Formats: sequence, C-alpha cells, structure tokens
Amino acid sequence: MISRFALCLVASLLLVAAAQAGVVVHYNFENDLLDTGADGTVADNLAALGVAGETAATFQPGVVGQAVNVSRLAGEAAVLEAGDSDDLDLGTDWTVEAFVKPDFANVDLWDRFATKWFDGSTEFHWTFRYPTNGQDLFLNGGPAIDGGGTGTVPLNEWSHVAMTGDSTDAAAGIKLWQDGAVVGTAAWQAVTPGTGKFRIGNWKTSETLSQFSGLVDEFIIHDVPQDAAYMEGRAALLSEPPPVDPPVANPETGLVTFYEFEGDATQRLADTADNYTQSSSTAIDNLSIVGAVDFVDGPDGQVADFDGGYVIAAISPDVTLPATFTLEAWINPDNPTAVWQRLVLNWGAEHSYHFALKGGTVSLFIKEADGTIFEVAGGGSVVPGEWQHVAAVLNETSMTGNVYLNGALVGSGAFDGTLATTLTEGMGLGDSAATPGEPGMQYDGLIDDVAIWNVALSPQQIESHFNHGYGLTEVPEPGTIVLLAAGAFGLLVARRRRK
Repeated sequence: MISRFALCLVASLLLVAAAQAGVVVHYNFENDLLDTGADGTVADNLAALGVAGETAATFQPGVVGQAVNVSRLAGEAAVLEAGDSDDLDLGTDWTVEAFVKPDFANVDLWDRFATKWFDGSTEFHWTFRYPTNGQDLFLNGGPAIDGGGTGTVPLNEWSHVAMTGDSTDAAAGIKLWQDGAVVGTAAWQAVTPGTGKFRIGNWKTSETLSQFSGLVDEFIIHDVPQDAAYMEGRAALLSEPPPVDPPVANPETGLVTFYEFEGDATQRLADTADNYTQSSSTAIDNLSIVGAVDFVDGPDGQVADFDGGYVIAAISPDVTLPATFTLEAWINPDNPTAVWQRLVLNWGAEHSYHFALKGGTVSLFIKEADGTIFEVAGGGSVVPGEWQHVAAVLNETSMTGNVYLNGALVGSGAFDGTLATTLTEGMGLGDSAATPGEPGMQYDGLIDDVAIWNVALSPQQIESHFNHGYGLTEVPEPGTIVLLAAGAFGLLVARRRRK
C-alpha cells in the first residue's frame, strides 16, 4: 500500500519535474552546498561563512533528505554565499522558494533570509520580521511588500515559503507565499540586476543583529512564476511525517501461534499460524471464551473486545515456550494504568511467562528454572483509547529480556538463560488460563493480531512490525501451487490482508 506521504511526494516531484526547464538554481543540501539547477548557466555553489571567515556547514534531516543549518552561534555557518551570476538575478518572471525551520526571531529587527542587497546590489531583500516572523520583501532598493511581516512563519516548525514575479499580472504580479497560500501581493515591477553576491542567512557576516537562524532545505530559483497548484504541491510535503525505513524481513520460521480474530464465530477463535510460510507450529491452539468477550470492527478487520472476560488455549508445545520467545500484539486498552492488565501468559497454578501492563507500563515477568520469579523487563507509558503495538522478547543466548512499545525498546533486563516449564497450565489472553486473577487483573479493552514466536525477533523486526505490519507471507492455495509448478505464473503471494 502506498502511503499518503508517498503520494504527496510523488505529486510534488512531478510538479518540480514539469517545471524543471525553469530551474536555474537548486540547492538541495544533501550534505553539500552544490547548485544542481538543470537550466542554469553556471554552477552557483555556496560557501559557508562564519564571522571569522570560511567555516564548515552542518546538516540535519530536512523535508526532502538533508537540510543545512544556518546559525547565529559563534563558530557555525552564519551566511551561505555565492558570487554574482545571471542565474541569481531575478529576470522578467521568477520564483524563489525554500523550506525553512527558523529557531530564533530577532526582536524589532529582520531575520535576513535571502538577499542580493549589499556590495553593489539592491535587487532583493527577503526577510522574516518581528513580531509575527512574517515575510517582508524589498526590491530595487525599496519596499515591495512591507507591512511589518505578512503571514506567520512559526519557530521550530517547517514551513514552505516562496516569492514570485509574474509580468503578466500588472496589479498583483509580485506575491509572497506560505504553505501553499498567498500571504502578500504587490504590483509587478522589473528587478534591476546588480553585481553583488547572493547570500542566505544575512547580507554580510559582520551584521549579526539581523541574522536568520535555523534550517533551510530545497532552496530553488526558477525563471518562471509558479502557480498555486505548484505551491500547494510543495506545501503538501509538510502534511505527513517523513517515510519510515523499509520493511525488515521476518525469520524464515518461528511463528508458533497467531490470532487474527477474523471470520465467523468459529473462525475468529482459530490459531492461523499454519496459514503462513513462517510457521513452526506443532499444534492448532484454538481459543475458548470465558466471560464477556465480543468481536467488533477495528482499523484492519475485526478485533477482540475484552470486557470482563478472556480467552484461553489448552496446554501444548506452542504455548509452553522455551527460554527464547517473542510475544507481540496490538492493543487499545481502556484502563492501562490499573495495577495489572494481563495480555499473554502461561501463568496460574504454575508459572512460566507473564506479559502484561503494570501500572501503565509494559511488563514481562518470568520464572527461571530454579524457581526465581521476577520482572525481567518493564517500561514505557501506555495510553488509553489508542492503538499501540507491544512486544516482549526473551533471549536465552544473550540472557536478556526486552519489552517494546510502538517499535521502541522501553525496558531491558537480565536473566539466567532458563525458563520454567509448566506441566498443566494453558495459555491465557486477558487473564490466566487455569486460575483467573483477582478482579481488576483482567485486560479491559481491544486487542488484535496476537503473535507468538519461538525465536527472538530483533529490534529492527519489532520496529518494522510497528511501522509496516507483521509482513507474514501466506501459504499459496493448492491450486496456486499446481500453477506455479507448471510454470504458468511467476511469483504469487496471496494475501488476505497485511499482518
């Protein structure tokens, strides 16, 4: 499935591609200060300058890849500078745009963002101005759009800003834009070229009072006036978080039990691990309901709704786990801060493992072979009324236990590498299978996609399950296997839905 962010990114990049013939200067700041403008006459590469002279630029994650840091702090790059060229002069029609994340606002003064306004030029002076941190634009030595700042460019947040010149619109051919919308207009005027240098950050390194400070990404100069559709496409890149890392492959085997809670009254209680190629199941660990458990629609099919009840599976090798295992589930708890909210456990008359919420944290208790019972790992802060992914990993090789919340490690501890084996105790989801706990210990809320592995998933695999789903591969139907063997089709992976 393509994310909304990816669609916005594709649309924005297509808009850039459509206007590529008009890009004369393009600083993408991918760990360098190079000009990659496809239609420019020269390479207008930047130099990073501090108050004492040339310095090294630093880069951080931006809106599209990396961004450059422009700083008011001593020893860091205060100004990015390029020499005079035709590419940096504003012609008859033009667009200048960038993503900005300012971190400081000068009181009663401008933050000079991009200028060609000193040592022989009074072409343009594009700034952010106190008190709103809105945009001001000076052209040809005087104010073009100057009202004490137009729009409001927030501190410590990314914004898309742009200025355009359109000679076909005499009354409002000069425009300032913020996040896809026009925030200021003025009558069109031709901009007289000068011989001064182009600078981002300030008009000279010695004028520290009007210093722009913050991150800059995708600074582009076009020799055409871009329209509202283009600006909206660029601003759309701010509407979604950056893409996460690609999915990480699962172990080839190790899935012993999987509850998806899908289908009719019988199917929704089934252990479906054998439906997937990663299965190492030795038993079919179907569930039975005890008390009030319902099934309702969730964000991805059906989910189980625990309201004073729980579900159990009989003892089997798949639920009597070795000292290496992974337990994971998606939960939406009603009251996670209760003393106990039991999730997945082989723990009652006998004790082995107990995965639960404890006072709002994710908790894994175990019993070692010598009888020692303790919490091997706990941490995080679970919130009510929201879907969250929780996981517990015990690893006899490293002799560690880890718990995860939303793909992140939130607790870790050590054990002796052994785990007690129960002889009669089944597995419970929501409470103990054989000896239910005291009132208030049963899980209360929604739960989905409970997976049990007899291998230790890596931190990267846990994070991938949170970001992308479980990534399990369904076993092809028998008819599909015949077709594949006959060579009639290429690789076919049947998937009822992403898990």
